[in-house]
Amino acid sequence: MTADDGVRPDVAAALRGAVDAGFGTALADLTRLTAIPAIAWPGFDPAELDRSAALTVRLLADCGLDDVRVLHAGQDGDVGAPAVLGRRAAAPGAPTVLLYAHHDVQPPGPGEQWTSPPFTATRRGGRLHGRGVADDKAGIMLHVAALRALHSVLGADLRLGVTVFVEGEEEAGSPTLATFLAEHRKALRADVVVVADSGNWQVGVPALTTSLRGLVDGVVATAKISLRIPPGNDPETAMAALARHVRIHAPFGAQATFRPGAAGAPYAVDPAPPAARAMHDAMHQAWGRPAVDMGVGGSIPVVAELARLLPDAQILITGAEDPDTRAHGIDESLDVEDLRRGVLAEALLLARLDAGIGTGDSTENSDNPD
Repeated sequence: MTADDGVRPDVAAALRGAVDAGFGTALADLTRLTAIPAIAWPGFDPAELDRSAALTVRLLADCGLDDVRVLHAGQDGDVGAPAVLGRRAAAPGAPTVLLYAHHDVQPPGPGEQWTSPPFTATRRGGRLHGRGVADDKAGIMLHVAALRALHSVLGADLRLGVTVFVEGEEEAGSPTLATFLAEHRKALRADVVVVADSGNWQVGVPALTTSLRGLVDGVVATAKISLRIPPGNDPETAMAALARHVRIHAPFGAQATFRPGAAGAPYAVDPAPPAARAMHDAMHQAWGRPAVDMGVGGSIPVVAELARLLPDAQILITGAEDPDTRAHGIDESLDVEDLRRGVLAEALLLARLDAGIGTGDSTENSDNPD
């Protein structure tokens, strides 16, 4: 970080030192999170989601946030899986950043196919293995470790507002997400959003994700099918086309029934706004090489929902995965050194936002009435 980018070099050096000093604790916390089989699918123990949310609260409470709590969707807080929301108010005139991740994971599949137990984070070489270790418990730790470093370096001088939203049902299609966002719209206001649920171009090469596919799914006579849709396609139209296809192509003499399931909109991110440039700079500083922009074939339902909720906010999509991660598959893993670099990049980004770099003209968004 150089003096002409508006952030003092001593702050950058202190952040790097804080990230390095706290990284062992971050890995230990990631190991604790990975040990909880928090699966939001029907048929799995919902108590594990409660345990995962409770641990997430404890981790975020150690990050300088003033208010951290477990919340559910629904007027009485009685719908959906447990989400975690933590907040620290911005100083007058300062921007607010919203940090997103999810604490639920995919089912592990046959345990005997894993090289090591799926819910025991295991280090082999430079990689950490375990179900959810990358998707998306690492996303939680990117935020937690970056906030710890930022808080330790800036302390009372920190002006940036911070909101952390950790969803609990993303891997189940986010069925109550829209309700949750609508109910907590005021608390989720932000100028910049960082969604930590994607990955990098390859090990050692950082990336910002700039396009995501949406999805529609449903059940046909007990078989669940899923259809990915690229940006420019509408989920409702795709769902209707899928139902029509099933009906038209039913085998002779058979009656096919299609029950619609989850739907998520695709999304394309503008890579040009100031926050994206600030993140590129932060990644370049953390990795020592330029970041790339990339599209991915997966879906992150919250991105399109947040874009609708916060139309003036700049959305950045990052994460700790890489092409060898095997998210949702056997022997899921992440590169440990890239996780450390990702923490540093996010801490550097937050320092830039705190200094007013990367927020553009969107800071009025934090003070707008509902």
